[in-house]
Amino acid sequence: METGRDRRALVAEAGYGRLSLSSVLAGALVGAGTFGILAVSAVAIAHRAGWHGQLADTPPGRLALAGGVVMAALLFVSFLYGGYVAGRMSRRAGLTHGIATFVLAVAGTVAAVAILVSIHGIDAVARMMHRADLPVTRNDWRSNTGLTIAVASAVAMFVGSVAGAIRGDHWHGRLVTRASDAEGPATGEIEDRVAPYTAANGPAVREGRDANGDRELSLEEERELAREKR
Repeated sequence: METGRDRRALVAEAGYGRLSLSSVLAGALVGAGTFGILAVSAVAIAHRAGWHGQLADTPPGRLALAGGVVMAALLFVSFLYGGYVAGRMSRRAGLTHGIATFVLAVAGTVAAVAILVSIHGIDAVARMMHRADLPVTRNDWRSNTGLTIAVASAVAMFVGSVAGAIRGDHWHGRLVTRASDAEGPATGEIEDRVAPYTAANGPAVREGRDANGDRELSLEEERELAREKR
């Protein structure tokens, strides 16, 4: 069974470092893109159900709390997939790539907000967030609602990224294990099937070479020879 240590040793022998930046970038982009698709879909479904930015008779902060829980769930699913991409691409150090994917995603989010602020101004961005009933002011973030949204979103991104990356890294070990456990004819059975052909063509075939003695026969070739002699 291939272990994480085996994969790290293989990568080191190939001359690569512990961290694959391209894998981390791919994971962060996949996570962000998936979240964008899921978030737009969720808003479309909400509008289809009759929600147009606010809910009738909803106490202040209740919508933000519900939206925050939904957002945290979408972030978890999105970065579970993004982390999986990073871990499977890197084929090593799943935990490291999961953490790196989370850090890069957070940095990208901060950069995107900074770009929006520089283009539209902080007041316009604050109004957009306020229309969605998201926490904007310092008092909002200090409230239980704002704190819940922030913590839930961060935890969801982190746990999803790490869990996905570890699972993606382990996929390679599961592949090797499954391949090694694949059922096939026993060695003695193959030898019994090839024996008639071996007797007819001489010892060169018995030693695993073709009739001309040029190369070793593959397992598939030995099976094909056995089928032909049935």
